[in-house]
Amino acid sequence: MVGLILVFAVYLLLRFKLGIFGIDFALGRMPLEYILLPVGVLGMLSASLVAIYQVEIKRLLAYSSVAQIGYMVLGLSLVSVAGLTGGIVHLFNHALMKSGLFLVMACVLVRVGSTRIESFAGLGRRTGPMTRDRRNARVRASLQSPRRGPRGYSPRD
Repeated sequence: MVGLILVFAVYLLLRFKLGIFGIDFALGRMPLEYILLPVGVLGMLSASLVAIYQVEIKRLLAYSSVAQIGYMVLGLSLVSVAGLTGGIVHLFNHALMKSGLFLVMACVLVRVGSTRIESFAGLGRRTGPMTRDRRNARVRASLQSPRRGPRGYSPRD
């Protein structure tokens, strides 16, 4: 739910910027990049640094969501079609990925019984292969890393 609420805020920013002012004015004459660019970079860096030191998985995912919102705001502030497209694609990716990650983590939390990251030791052996694979896919999507390399080979091969 948190992922969807934060994505909704970026969607409102996008609708405000493009819907009210129009694409020509928003990308041409509106100087929002001078405000949004530093805010996006600051959000990315500060939330990522805070997320590194979290000991509870819920807080880690929440700060990770704030950092991802910084990526989206950075894309919207680039004042180009590529930046706008990247921000919108990342918006949908984040909504799907983070909602799925929260659902998988809820299943893991029921199994483990704690929200502390230390209690996740040996989790791959304690859960079934389907839960492990779904969790790994969501975490990989959160990190924006593909399963296979650029030439089609897996790093494990």
